[in-house]
Amino acid sequence: MPDVGMVWIALAALAGAIVSALMGWLDSKERFAGRKFLKSVAAGFIAAAGLALAFNGSVVGTRDLLLAFLSGAGVDAVGNRVMGSLRK
Repeated sequence: MPDVGMVWIALAALAGAIVSALMGWLDSKERFAGRKFLKSVAAGFIAAAGLALAFNGSVVGTRDLLLAFLSGAGVDAVGNRVMGSLRK
C-alpha cells in the first residue's frame, strides 16, 4: 500500500502536467486535440510515478506539493519542446 504522502505528491505532479497542457492549448488558439492532450497526461503520469517513488519524507508539506506541481508542469513543457525539436 503506498504512503498517503506519495499519493499527494503524485496527484500534485499530475495536476501540474494537466494545467501545463491546458495552458499550452489555450495559448495556441487551436482546436482541442485530444491526442496531444493525452500525450501530456501520459507524461504527467510518468512524472507522478517518478516523483512519488523518489519521495522519502513522512510528512508532506506545502513546499513538497508545490515542487511536485512545478515538476509535473516542467516535464510536460520540456517534453513538448523536445518532441517539437525532433519533428523538425
